[in-house]
Amino acid sequence: MEKQFQHILDTIAAAPVSSEDKESLYQVVYNAMVDTVMPVLLDHVTEEQRMILADQMAKPTLNELGEMIGSAIGDPKTERHVNDALTILFQQISELLKEQGISS
Repeated sequence: MEKQFQHILDTIAAAPVSSEDKESLYQVVYNAMVDTVMPVLLDHVTEEQRMILADQMAKPTLNELGEMIGSAIGDPKTERHVNDALTILFQQISELLKEQGISS
């Protein structure tokens, strides 16, 4: 999974598009990751963490997301569910980058 993610980042970095377009692509990847991981995490975090998330109007930062993943890892199913969800997402992103001619 980590290799897939790094490949996506490297592909975007090497893409023959403007810096603004690259930033937009990075933002799309970030949003997709948050949208993919949050439902999985919500199944595995404490009620207190759910309430904190419910009180936040903005999406969590990557660091906050990492902390939640770390705390949810106590449930052996969490890591597998997050890995499965992100693996599928990264495959879809890679396919979309190919379809758009950004990756070969």
